[in-house]
Amino acid sequence: MSKLAAIAILMNLLCYHPLSKGNMLRQSPPLTAVEGIPFSALIYFEDHNDWEYDIRLIMAPEQVTEQNIRLLGKILSRKYPPPKPLAVHVTTDLESPCQAARGVGGAFDPGENEPKNRQKEKKEIEVRQWAFYTRRADVELFRYNPNYPKDNGMKTVILRGKE
Repeated sequence: MSKLAAIAILMNLLCYHPLSKGNMLRQSPPLTAVEGIPFSALIYFEDHNDWEYDIRLIMAPEQVTEQNIRLLGKILSRKYPPPKPLAVHVTTDLESPCQAARGVGGAFDPGENEPKNRQKEKKEIEVRQWAFYTRRADVELFRYNPNYPKDNGMKTVILRGKE
């Protein structure tokens, strides 16, 4: 069992259990694995609204590479096909799925409901790994940090169209 799979099991128990405090406000789906990839990526939030697919997932920081994000975009584009746009937010912060389960904060913004000490901790941690993939009618691209953990510099890879 991979480290991320073990974390997923624990998070499903802690964050999504019907008796957990956070779940009293809203029921969130359990974490689900993205299939067809040679690394672990777990979806913790899906929104299939009228105008786009919004997907949030968690990966191990060392797995957020150009090759993996490119493959992830390809696999998820098959699962969530056009013409609706697709937005995929990749985080490596274990707090994000728990926040989503509790309805607190967002994928990358701690939000005003998050405890002040946690907001302070996040501000002190300057370097973090994350990625973003988008597919729209005019463009398909992704962004990630190729220099993690050295700095926060982001690289944009355009797969189709112009930004």
